[in-house]
Amino acid sequence: MIPSLSEKIDQIASRGGIRGRDVAGLLGTTQQTISRWKAGKVEPHQRSLEKLLELEWLIAQLAEFCEPPQARLWLYTKNRYLNGESPADAIKGGRYEEVSDLLTRIRDGAYL
Repeated sequence: MIPSLSEKIDQIASRGGIRGRDVAGLLGTTQQTISRWKAGKVEPHQRSLEKLLELEWLIAQLAEFCEPPQARLWLYTKNRYLNGESPADAIKGGRYEEVSDLLTRIRDGAYL
């Protein structure tokens, strides 16, 4: 069974240890828009859907080695491998690939 958009958003929030407003901020939208997506009142535009799926992928990668409280902390802590920005800032800037590469290196033990 394919998860609904609402389930995907809830899963991102729970696995990342973040709230709906955090998801909205990471996607560059509002909490009200997220609520409308979850309620099925509107569908996200194509680019917003792509961002949501990219965020879902990143959070899934992070969840492989971080519990939700630590995941949230990691997302919002400045990181020297992201030029002093937090992963959340890089995500907001559309630099999903940089964050994904960093997560891969961490998972592989390169930066532990």
